[in-house]
Amino acid sequence: NRTVGPGYSFRLPFQIGANDFANNCVGNPAQVLLPDCSQPASSPVNNFTFSRKLVETDVLYCDFTAALTAQQGALHGASSHRFSVSDKNYGGMSKEGTEKVESYHFYATDSVLAVEPFMRIAIQPGHRQMWHHKIKFHQN
Repeated sequence: NRTVGPGYSFRLPFQIGANDFANNCVGNPAQVLLPDCSQPASSPVNNFTFSRKLVETDVLYCDFTAALTAQQGALHGASSHRFSVSDKNYGGMSKEGTEKVESYHFYATDSVLAVEPFMRIAIQPGHRQMWHHKIKFHQN
């Protein structure tokens, strides 16, 4: 039974800054998440790890739609739908897709780490539309 904490990480296809945590989150994830150490402390980043193990009462939730929308022009096609979640001791997964992502949510508890992309797919009656998802799982 593994607990989400140090060794767990996630990567988003866009950058998150301090304001994104302050304005769009519940549970104060900025106190638990560590940004990628290769970036200056004040710079927005897209790769995060955990500073401590989450406990049963920790419930972290963020809606990163505003950050995604602000950077959408710099993201093209599948690049807006590319993220990963991993545990350095066991493995992880990465996902990319061809459809444009409308919003991203992040959710974590002591037993769950989820990056949730949301797409809006509108298909007219009698028409078809294709999209692709590629999910890779890996073990360490």
